[in-house]
Amino acid sequence: MSFRDDRPDSSVIRELEKEEWFWGCRDRAEMEKILLDGKDGTFLLFQENNTGYLCLASRNYRGSIRFSKVYACDGFYGFTEPLQFESMDDLMEGFQYSPEMTNNGENEAFIIFPPKERPLGASIQNQLIRVLELDRMIERKTADVENIRQEQAEIRQRTDDITVSMKACQKTIDILNGHINLHQQSKEKLRLDRRAIDGFQENHERLNAKKSQLERRIQQLDNEVEQYREQWDHIVDDIRQHEYELDSLSMEREEIKRFLLDFNIDPAFISGLLDTEIDPDLPHFKQENWYIDCDLRRAEALLSGKPDGTFLVRRSTRADGYTITFAFNGNVVNLRVLQKDGYYGLDETTCIFQSLEELIVRYSSIPLSVHDSELGYTTLKFPVRTYDISND
Repeated sequence: MSFRDDRPDSSVIRELEKEEWFWGCRDRAEMEKILLDGKDGTFLLFQENNTGYLCLASRNYRGSIRFSKVYACDGFYGFTEPLQFESMDDLMEGFQYSPEMTNNGENEAFIIFPPKERPLGASIQNQLIRVLELDRMIERKTADVENIRQEQAEIRQRTDDITVSMKACQKTIDILNGHINLHQQSKEKLRLDRRAIDGFQENHERLNAKKSQLERRIQQLDNEVEQYREQWDHIVDDIRQHEYELDSLSMEREEIKRFLLDFNIDPAFISGLLDTEIDPDLPHFKQENWYIDCDLRRAEALLSGKPDGTFLVRRSTRADGYTITFAFNGNVVNLRVLQKDGYYGLDETTCIFQSLEELIVRYSSIPLSVHDSELGYTTLKFPVRTYDISND
């Protein structure tokens, strides 16, 4: 069984990053909003956040927005099979004029004007968002595979149990056959009166009935085994499909990782973000362990004398939002949490976390030095309430 993947690899993305009309990983709703502010013929290319596929978005005649998936496979590109273009530049040039847009019978340009140039930082941010989404997808897909393998193990156990039962039934049938034959031989050799003959006949019928019952049971068990074999085949196919998808997701994840390193994103940030296994029992997952409704003075008192990396989160006093306050080298340091387009982060480029809780969990392994070199390898290590100071 083979599976085709039309998503672009990292080398394609790196080349597209040089083009003003490529906007990196984005959502359709965001792209539609940008194009609605443009004029007819405005276009852009982006990588869909939820799928990883390339998509051409264009504003056509009278302001309608059209999205077209761009297929990329084996070095060729196109909107339909067969893929005819050897580069995205060729594709753009080939489709600059199209009969898709008409006005009184005259063709109009439908991908002529790229929108305003997107900043590189936004592209990096979206690649980081995409790689986090890939991480979540890989985690879910891995859990699915584990569940399927558990189901596979259960089917194997049931099949083994049925096989044992079938062998036991067959052994009993063999014993019954021996009794039936012996019974028949005894009946033929002995001179019996009518009453004894009737007794022999009754026993003979009883043995045959038991044998028939066991034969039906074996047939029933055999049907169950056949059903389990069919389930097994489906499970094997499911595992292959999931493993293929996992390989594809992992490859894309590694490609984006290399892309980010090429753009000099701190390796410590990438390693902490992607290469560290997070303990599911980490106290950081519980907001009540680190969120405290207090001002700076109270925060300083709570953190006084605590180890480096002991932290709390509080409402910012000078701006709407949150501040992370933590102990470092006998002092207390404050980092403002940014909120942008529904994401959280400690600077604009790394504003990629879907919730404040996710940010806190991730920075249990990401060193804060990626934002301030003077902070060394300090992480958000100890939620303040885990030190039993909530009643201080």
